[in-house]
Amino acid sequence: MNRGSQCALKKVWRRFAHHILKHQENPRIQGKFGGFGMSSIKDALARVSRVILRHDQVRSANKPLVLLPTRPSAPAQPRHIQKPPRERIPKHEMDKVRPHLKGFLRKRYQKFLEPLDMPQLKIYDDSLPKYDVLRAEHILANKKSSDRQQIFANYLEEKHNFEKMMNLLVELTPRDLMDKNTVENLTSLAHVLKREELQFRATRYDHIPRYHFHEVPPIPQPLTKESFQEYIYFLTHLKMLYRNSSSLMSGIVPEILLHTHHLENTQFKPFRTVETYNYLIKFFGYEKFQNSFSRELLLVMVHDGHSPNINTINQLMKTCRIHASRRSLVSTYKVVVSYLSLAKKLDLSLNLATWNRVYDCIHNIYLKEAFLNKMLAVCLPVLNNMCIQILNDYCETTHDTAEVITFMELDLRRPNWRNDPRMAEKVLRHRVKHMTRNEELSSIFELWLQIATDAVSLKVLLSAIDENPHFNHTSFLALCTYVQLSKDTTSVAPENYSRLLKMLCENKENYDVSVVNLIVRGIVHCDATETLNLPTEVIKYEDPSKARRKQTAFFPYHIPKGHFGENYRIIKRLSYASLIMLEAKVLYANRKLQARRLKSPWVPLAQKDRLAWESIMEQIKKETKFWEDTSEKARSVGFVVSKTPQASKDVITAYEKHNSVQMRVSHEISTVKKLREGFDKSLEREMRERKIQPADFEEPQL
Repeated sequence: MNRGSQCALKKVWRRFAHHILKHQENPRIQGKFGGFGMSSIKDALARVSRVILRHDQVRSANKPLVLLPTRPSAPAQPRHIQKPPRERIPKHEMDKVRPHLKGFLRKRYQKFLEPLDMPQLKIYDDSLPKYDVLRAEHILANKKSSDRQQIFANYLEEKHNFEKMMNLLVELTPRDLMDKNTVENLTSLAHVLKREELQFRATRYDHIPRYHFHEVPPIPQPLTKESFQEYIYFLTHLKMLYRNSSSLMSGIVPEILLHTHHLENTQFKPFRTVETYNYLIKFFGYEKFQNSFSRELLLVMVHDGHSPNINTINQLMKTCRIHASRRSLVSTYKVVVSYLSLAKKLDLSLNLATWNRVYDCIHNIYLKEAFLNKMLAVCLPVLNNMCIQILNDYCETTHDTAEVITFMELDLRRPNWRNDPRMAEKVLRHRVKHMTRNEELSSIFELWLQIATDAVSLKVLLSAIDENPHFNHTSFLALCTYVQLSKDTTSVAPENYSRLLKMLCENKENYDVSVVNLIVRGIVHCDATETLNLPTEVIKYEDPSKARRKQTAFFPYHIPKGHFGENYRIIKRLSYASLIMLEAKVLYANRKLQARRLKSPWVPLAQKDRLAWESIMEQIKKETKFWEDTSEKARSVGFVVSKTPQASKDVITAYEKHNSVQMRVSHEISTVKKLREGFDKSLEREMRERKIQPADFEEPQL
């Protein structure tokens, strides 16, 4: 963001924060979209403070986030499961079947929608023109451009749809949410915000964690509407990495959701509700970005006898947040207008959460100003989570952390921000982001002792270190930061491992691969496995077929046979491509090593390796001021810069292609097997085998 844009944004936020403080002296608030410029943006954002209650007037503290997985009653014990050879389908047969597997997910949705008997739906239209990828990418590039002229051109192009959207927002918002007397009276404002907060949380289950690293829980028995709704919430709001259960393409969770909500499945009909459908919309629309299908779920919901509510609209709005940052041919604001128009037809009143959803979709600074000015003009209260978003945006307008703190304390009226981990982490991230030397990290460790922190705070700090281009030896800095700070915490966010492994596996400093590999193996097989209580089962098949060996032809280096523990698979999914990158680097490093080849990352640490890893961790724990003379301190624990180049990008890309081919072939074979058996029968069998639906599952009764 250029300096002119930063100054403009700063003025918008400040004016927004001071809105009601000046409201009585200056009741004229700009409500038009055309009478503003870059110089007013930061002021508009700042004026929000008067319509946000002090933190202690809303609630004493943020509800702690539940970050660790649901644990079984006893720690999981390593176990080896021996299975017969996996069934292989001859290549000539797969070549015949493969064309019919193309677009399989679309066909799966078509089958789910069959009971609607609506052949006119877009999903059945095979004559649709080919998606204009080049145009969509051009539009996305324009949206992401930081050029001032392009930003203004985007504003002019979107202005009509945006104004139409804002007019609908105001029209559908209840009058009591747009009352000057409400925002000027602390008691009334507190009542409104509490009511909106309760409405927002009414269909949420705060005790349910964010991750689940074990088998999908069984369907509750006896089944009731309440237990079914909570179960569907569990499936749709957690990331289940065990056996890739949440995967759209190969996981069992999407299939359970479609199975339980199929219109012809009368077994679960008495227990389906508008909220369970809303959870499905969130899962398929927001988590998996299946926009079209999430809208078609509305039709299924209505056909099933349930009327959409405001939560339905808000879940659809949530998908627009993803839409705004992805390539598309349709304006995001036009999509929002269609959802607001639906709310109007259904005679639904909007709430503050709806406004929050819309704000999340806006990236253009001119349109942000217009949105905030309209909020001020109609005297709309602001929920606490939008306050966090406003603070996020404000942080982008200044390099001075003291200015951010002043904004929180005076404008947002959060004098006790140090007691709120979500507020404090913004200061933490902002300060690290604008550092220019490693030595400046000393102030962060002083600040850490002065603020309330949780597992997410450490994730934010690691991310900020990773994103700062001025630091050197960043992976060593991140490792030291993690080791030093996590030793005093009671919980660790799974994302901490994701970010830390990313930095270590990228290995921008070109440390010796053998040391990096040892550190990563220790983190995966010891630290993460024990902290997150990951299952360590290993499924072993008999000798792989020749087909598998042939698939490595385009990757020129030897890939040793290996059996992945489920804990390694989970961390691999959690860290995306990071471990694949390290696997490629280890295979490349082993190409010339004969006497002492490096162990593959998926191999657990033997006793000798574990002692070496623990020794390094102990050294790092005792290391004080690791941000000073970082190069020497990194060398002292084995992080020596290698003279031998690590694997090139081409090698890594080839190995990624190998993994992609393996996954694709495995998925195709699995799909063919399911089709042979019958998709429904295959799902029911798998649910019984995994004890998700017991064999003696009773037919639910009303």
